[in-house]
Amino acid sequence: MNTTLRWMTCMALLPWLVQCAQEPPKPSASVRQGQTTGGTGNGSGNSGGGDATGGGGTGTPPGATPGPTPTPSGGPIPSGPTTPALAVTNGTVTFDMSAAKAGLPGASFTATMSVSPQVGTTPASMSLSGFAVKGSSATGFVLYRPVLVAVAPDGSEKQFPIGTNINQKIPKDRSMPLSNLLRVPFEGVTEQHKVKLRFSALEPLEPAIADGIPNYRECKAPQSFNAVATSLQPCKSCHSGLFAYDFIDKDMATACGQNLKMIDVSLNPTGKLPAIPGGGHHGADGGATNTAVQAWKRAEGL
Repeated sequence: MNTTLRWMTCMALLPWLVQCAQEPPKPSASVRQGQTTGGTGNGSGNSGGGDATGGGGTGTPPGATPGPTPTPSGGPIPSGPTTPALAVTNGTVTFDMSAAKAGLPGASFTATMSVSPQVGTTPASMSLSGFAVKGSSATGFVLYRPVLVAVAPDGSEKQFPIGTNINQKIPKDRSMPLSNLLRVPFEGVTEQHKVKLRFSALEPLEPAIADGIPNYRECKAPQSFNAVATSLQPCKSCHSGLFAYDFIDKDMATACGQNLKMIDVSLNPTGKLPAIPGGGHHGADGGATNTAVQAWKRAEGL
């Protein structure tokens, strides 16, 4: 009798047990109220997930406004402020950034373009060097992740990165280098292409203080650098890596910030300050240079 009763009880409970096995586990009270839990990776999604690698438990709480979705650090930029296209040719080229973003009159991106034809198995290429970003006459701005877009004769586009995830502030009416880039090659870009610049974002920022340039800080007294810049001119031919000359004729305040590494060891990647010889040195007056440097150093409070 006991055996029969147990058998009947099990048969009565069987449908309920099957239903329980098929139902997913119910979330805890805290999760039902909008708190997020981590997944299996290390990310920051809006619902307890994350970036491309999965959850990390830093989702957006209910009622909060999620932040803007950042452009991925790699791969093409699907859309963004884009300059008009230019021909690929040797010489100085200027990309009109004011046409890429309203509210930035006068903003531009200038570089020296060099075209190399195919030689044997080495493919044709184009390179940009001597970068100078001109600030707008109306406001400072910040640029994010510039890429070069090469447009083939059939209209197809290919993107090439310029630097690595550059995020740089450009002050109003100033001319600045692009990060610490000297030259960027673009393999396969020929004179049959047209090229334009595209940015992940290009946003007005007032006031903008120069930022995003390695080993750079704005000077307190750029006017005191004038005498130093004049005395350094004869040194160009032998000491191209010791001093930064590119912006002396473009923007003295920028040149001053680039050369603070001469008097501030914290900005010099070598951890040393350059030794400027006294007296005459290859046609330059080292004594006058040292006098100018010491006056500049005092003006900077160093």
